Amino acid sequence: MRGRNLLAEPAIEFRNLKKSYPVGNDSTIEAVKDISLKVRAKELVSLLGPSGSGKSTILAMVAGLTSPTGGEVRVNGDRVEGPRPKEITIVFQEPNLLPWRRADQNVRYGLELRGGDLKVMDGLVEKYLNLVGLQGFEKYYPSQLSGGMAQRVALARALALETGIMLLDEPFGALDENTRSMLGDELLQIKSITEKTMLFVTHSIEEALHLSDRVLILSGRPARVKDDIRINLETPRTVELRCSPEFQEYKVRIWQSLKDELNENITEPVANR
Repeated sequence: MRGRNLLAEPAIEFRNLKKSYPVGNDSTIEAVKDISLKVRAKELVSLLGPSGSGKSTILAMVAGLTSPTGGEVRVNGDRVEGPRPKEITIVFQEPNLLPWRRADQNVRYGLELRGGDLKVMDGLVEKYLNLVGLQGFEKYYPSQLSGGMAQRVALARALALETGIMLLDEPFGALDENTRSMLGDELLQIKSITEKTMLFVTHSIEEALHLSDRVLILSGRPARVKDDIRINLETPRTVELRCSPEFQEYKVRIWQSLKDELNENITEPVANR
């Protein structure tokens, strides 16, 4: 639409979002309570909070894999009432590759499920394997790939579906620090090229600051948004920038906001966790 400002429109919106789970016959646990916020088109927003604070549950509600107990999620203005594979893809902590399929065949798998022209599929597979730096490894099986390379295949598989929104649930959490940092840099390059909206779950303050336009600090269960911090640092966020006083100030602010929630999570009685 002429004159349309994508950055002014929420790609994802939570309206008084709530989620509870039944426990036993007559009780429930609140996982998420009264979250209202907007994620703008093309933003990369990180969710940071204690373990068990509902971060993955929030992603599942955005993806339509589970329904809210109250409130609603809207994607591109429409209420989410089920999976939306044409608009949203998910990357998990584990690559979840099919071991009997080569790298290119794993990337192709989602496209095959969706259906379409075979030549178009081949072009998308090649395009996104190249984008994640796997030229020459197309015919390798998962058992022949390192952890970082396997996660690149998982990223390419999600990217090949060419959705506007990507949800990432600790995608680099199982990797060593150097590989994690390198893939973070590559993710930012991919975001710059594809202009996707990304919602990113992490436990790492450093990773959140490295990647994000905004960092949302979640409280312990039930999850609420305790702090919403816009990261006004230039990109790319080089090693030199990450050693700067400005970066460290953000790090201290996030830690101050987060540490009380971590302490409460540690001291919470086991029976209530």
